[in-house]
Amino acid sequence: MVRHDVLIVGTRCTGAPLAMLLARKGYKVLAVDRAQFPSDTISTHFMWPRTTSSLARWGLLDRLAATGCPEINQVIADYGAISVRGRPSPVDGTAAMYSPRRTVLDHLLVDAAREAGAEIRQATTFRDLVWAQDQVVGARLQDASGDLIELGEIIQNRPLGRKDAAQITIADLTGVAVQDIQIAKLALKNLTFNPS
Repeated sequence: MVRHDVLIVGTRCTGAPLAMLLARKGYKVLAVDRAQFPSDTISTHFMWPRTTSSLARWGLLDRLAATGCPEINQVIADYGAISVRGRPSPVDGTAAMYSPRRTVLDHLLVDAAREAGAEIRQATTFRDLVWAQDQVVGARLQDASGDLIELGEIIQNRPLGRKDAAQITIADLTGVAVQDIQIAKLALKNLTFNPS
């Protein structure tokens, strides 16, 4: 059985870069998403220089530009009677701004995670944690055909409980407060990996 150091649930614009960065650091990463890529979602991202500088540092900004996504050279904030027009200052030498479709951005990031060595499973849904002696030892996933896949050397049957499995979160399964998970997500978004 393949062992992984990290399981990332969700491989869009946060999960895929995290998978890529951890794989580049040598971690054995498995990242799953219920979607297939490229796929759209009701969202888009305007990328300010702080974000595009990260893409540049990761070697992905030129790839984004090569997709045909137009570079944005100025922004206008219109507040009715007052309108502000300009271009933000560069971050780490990058002033480029973009607003790619999610079909482009998410696919690019998933490909970069794969290239870094992360194992990406699409059309795979997280269902439950696998427990042994009050410790998480694995995860239970479901593939597109409906088959359950259990990861972890010790498997323990644990019913999902009353909630629909699709609505169960890591917070529900571990007892970790949602607020703590939100703080962790914010910390991950602001985390800078030092390449050394």
